[in-house]
Amino acid sequence: MLKDQLPRISLAALAFPQISWSIPLASGACDCWQNKEDGLLFTSHTVIDFRSLADYVDSVPDVIDDHDANANAQATSAYFGTSAWSDFFNLQTWGTDDTPVKMINSRNNAYIQQDTEDSTYLTLRTHRSSEFQSAAEAESIVDDFTTVSMRMRARVHGDSGACAGFFTYKADEDSGVQHESDIEFLTVDSATTMHYTTHPEEENNNNDGEFSVAATLSNAWTDWQEHRLDWTQSATTFYVNGEQNGQLEHEVAQVPSYLIFNMWSWGNNEWEQEMDVGGTAYLDVQYIEIAYNTSGGSSTSCSNICFLG
Repeated sequence: MLKDQLPRISLAALAFPQISWSIPLASGACDCWQNKEDGLLFTSHTVIDFRSLADYVDSVPDVIDDHDANANAQATSAYFGTSAWSDFFNLQTWGTDDTPVKMINSRNNAYIQQDTEDSTYLTLRTHRSSEFQSAAEAESIVDDFTTVSMRMRARVHGDSGACAGFFTYKADEDSGVQHESDIEFLTVDSATTMHYTTHPEEENNNNDGEFSVAATLSNAWTDWQEHRLDWTQSATTFYVNGEQNGQLEHEVAQVPSYLIFNMWSWGNNEWEQEMDVGGTAYLDVQYIEIAYNTSGGSSTSCSNICFLG
């Protein structure tokens, strides 16, 4: 975290905090949050929970095989108009033609599904039509995160040729340089392999792999698991089910960024590969938990610190 972006936290409160233990997703009594592993402290915390949304479940929307109709599609559920979603994330509709396969993000590819009788989840879908790929992406409203611990309980499944991602992102408006710290799942891979990368370090080092990790999972990413990314000025650390699974140190200053999760493909044969026509892949999410600091954060007195599970 850049020096001038440090949140203003009471030192006295840090010296003698009234520690309140909490389980993940229960934070009403907290005014600061802390990682158990490294003591990293956060002044804000948000949970977007998709597990109890039975009132917002409808039939799974059919894929749309017309490019412009995808771009103009409306939200598939009233949930995406609620403050629980729209105060933090926004579904994207941008597209690109300058790729091996033309791609368009569509609201039609984000929907709420029933899991069991008492549980629901969010799905992001990507589908290959004959002339283009439709995808789904959610981007945070806040764009000045400076330190983040993000947890996503998710699974990925479907046809080869897609990429599911969960990451920090900011593109420099002048240089076009993209700053990212990524968790990514490639459906062309073994389901026990996932990818952690930091940019622009990877490009600055001629893509030699020094800033990219192909990590191994004990359980396949087709199973529900909690994936976590801790992004700081010095390094990004990656966890699966509470266990560290990789770390990449930064060699360039990190810039205030926003958060994205998506399911996509545009036929890059050096990365996600090209999906066969008619193919589909899915990112399912039960919840996203985010503890964070921002460059515009207000002064905070940490009288009640909760530990993140």
